[in-house]
Amino acid sequence: MQVDSNNTSNPSKAAIARPKVSVIIPVYNDIVRVEACLTSLENQDYPRDRFEVIVVDNGSSDGTYDALQKVALSYAAQQSLIITQCMIPGSYAARNHGLTMATGSMSRLLTLTALFVSNGLMCLLMLFNKRLAM
Repeated sequence: MQVDSNNTSNPSKAAIARPKVSVIIPVYNDIVRVEACLTSLENQDYPRDRFEVIVVDNGSSDGTYDALQKVALSYAAQQSLIITQCMIPGSYAARNHGLTMATGSMSRLLTLTALFVSNGLMCLLMLFNKRLAM
C-alpha cells in the first residue's frame, strides 16, 4: 500500500493509496437520476485528477444523450467526464463499452440509484485495501 505523506491532516486519508478510479454509469432514458448521480460525484473529496466519470447512454429515446452533452459543459471537472453512446441494447453492453474507455487502475460500475456522499470513493478504496490486506 502506498502512503501519501503529503496529507497529515487526516490519518485515514494519508494511509490509503489513491489510484485512478474510473466510475462507469450506464443510462437509458433517465436524465433526472443521472444528473443527481453526477452531482454526487462532483462533490467527492477524492482528488479530481484521480478519478474519471464515464456515462454511457444506451440508446435513449427521450433526449437523455443530448441533455448529457449540455450537462457536460457545466460539469466542474470537464476533463474527467466522458459522455458516450452504446447503441447495442442492454445494460451489459453499455457497461462493457464504458470499461473499454476506462483509464483508471480501478473501475466502479454504478446504477442510477447510487448517490455518493462526499467521501464515498475514499470509503470504497479503504474497503478495497482492507480486503487486499486479508
